[in-house]
Amino acid sequence: MNKTARAFKLFFNAAAHPFVIGFGLFMMLGMALAFILDPAPVGSDEYLSMLGSIQMGNIGTIFMVVIASAKMQQNKFYSSCICAKELFTIGPVAVVTILNLLYDTLLAVSAYINLGTAGLADTLVFNTISSMLIIVIGGCYGKKGVPFISAIQTIAYIIFISFPFSIKIASVTQKLCGHNLPAALLFTVCGYILAVTVTLVLENIWWKKGDKFALPNKAMLTALEVQTNE
Repeated sequence: MNKTARAFKLFFNAAAHPFVIGFGLFMMLGMALAFILDPAPVGSDEYLSMLGSIQMGNIGTIFMVVIASAKMQQNKFYSSCICAKELFTIGPVAVVTILNLLYDTLLAVSAYINLGTAGLADTLVFNTISSMLIIVIGGCYGKKGVPFISAIQTIAYIIFISFPFSIKIASVTQKLCGHNLPAALLFTVCGYILAVTVTLVLENIWWKKGDKFALPNKAMLTALEVQTNE
């Protein structure tokens, strides 16, 4: 098993607490349930509110990643493993991206069935913007020691929280709604690639310059010294 796969497995295991998974699924499915069962028609008064409210389901993703990151920061086992760099950089991005893709796919299928291609296109655009912000938030969480990374995470979180309200502004709505399906699909693919790339760059900057646990080699040397003294 290579370092990336091992890092993904360790990060997923750190988040795999029954309560964490339960709360995360409750938030995601709870917000999506009304959209799946009885969505507002395209262009109706409640349509934009519905598109905004389902984005809050991503709070479940944030919760799972925050808990996993906090657990890793408190346990030096994670910082001393051979795949520590991949665990603290690629791990959170991979988990957040996969969870977002699953959630967005569920909403997209429901939108296509209930609202047609017009509703699907709008859903893809709104979901992609939300997912891009979540990837940045999840990937940058806990990355201390580099002020501008913390600032970027804070800004992304503020935009995410205010997104359901800002889409009701007419000028914002005109720019986000009404795109054709190919354009929406292209925006989704490019949006995910951009968010993942930018977040990985920020995480690697943090790994080189930020505050983190001891590097694996130093941790192993310390353990060997303790065993020798004993």
